[in-house]
Amino acid sequence: MPLDGRTAEQYADSVNRGSSDELANLDPGDDPRPHAVPPPVVLCYRNGTLRDDVPFDAVDGELDQSDGVIWLDLEHPDPGQLAKLQDELTLHPLVLQDLQLPFQRPKVDEYEGVTLVVLMAARLTDQVRLHLSPVAMLVGRGYIVTIHRDPVPILEAVRQRWRTNPRMLEPHAHELLLYRICEGLVSGYFPLVDKFETRIELIEDRLFRDFDRKLLQEIVALRRDITELRRVVAPPRDVFITLARHDDPNVGGFVAPYFTDLVDLILRLTDTIDTMRERLGTALDSYLTLQNNALNETLKRLTAMTVMIMLPTVIAGIYGMNFDHMPELHWQLGYPFALSLIVALVGGALFLFKRNDWL
Repeated sequence: MPLDGRTAEQYADSVNRGSSDELANLDPGDDPRPHAVPPPVVLCYRNGTLRDDVPFDAVDGELDQSDGVIWLDLEHPDPGQLAKLQDELTLHPLVLQDLQLPFQRPKVDEYEGVTLVVLMAARLTDQVRLHLSPVAMLVGRGYIVTIHRDPVPILEAVRQRWRTNPRMLEPHAHELLLYRICEGLVSGYFPLVDKFETRIELIEDRLFRDFDRKLLQEIVALRRDITELRRVVAPPRDVFITLARHDDPNVGGFVAPYFTDLVDLILRLTDTIDTMRERLGTALDSYLTLQNNALNETLKRLTAMTVMIMLPTVIAGIYGMNFDHMPELHWQLGYPFALSLIVALVGGALFLFKRNDWL
């Protein structure tokens, strides 16, 4: 029960009214989407033929036909497109609320007539930093809708493969389309893992060859990205286990073995990422150890130099006190003796420090 005491039905109605009011009152000039957002992409497969010329406004007519499958892809949809989608698919208000969230964790939620699947698309910005983008999938009987805020090249690659081979999803186009999308998103993690492993190897090589402060920044940044990737890669395991069950009417049971295979891929990725985190942890410990060693070497050299400076200072201080009853003050060889003593002490200290590798 909601915290304010409302029933589930009242809470759903309030969410529905709130979402509808937001969609209706939003000024077209306040569109939060970035510029040059591509139009919706619609692919319609029926009777062995794949069509990609279906406009977004005609999707409702295609949905009325029971055979085949429709894939609708929306990149950063505006409120009007979401409102039309809600009307056509009769979406639960909580589904619409999830679609409007800027960030979601991977999950699968089953509603009446539709299943919401959320996965993460990952890529590297400027080949360095990790960028994550949620991809929400609405799975119903005869259709799949993918919604994302940022461009996802993996989805375009899946569409291109489907255009090249329209029958690649036979004999269960709807179920296999969902699997192909999920498999494409999971496969997109492997190039990232390979690049991260290459960067770790470079860091390990530089650790003992070119020790500098920038290396610490690279280790910390890379470890943060790998930790973030670990948080993204692990949850889909439960998502695919849920999809592999045979009790979801919107998914079907034909692809259950395929999703089980994706679970194995996720486990492999998780193990590899954990190994990379351990290697980075070891590299960080080695860096700190080398840094402490370098500091110790510096302190040893400073100590040796201080001792060698203090020795002549002590001798000069003793013979510079100017007392009347100091026999060395009137000694003819006193000055040469003091200089010889200083040279002997400094030379002896230098010899000892060199032999003990302090200088």
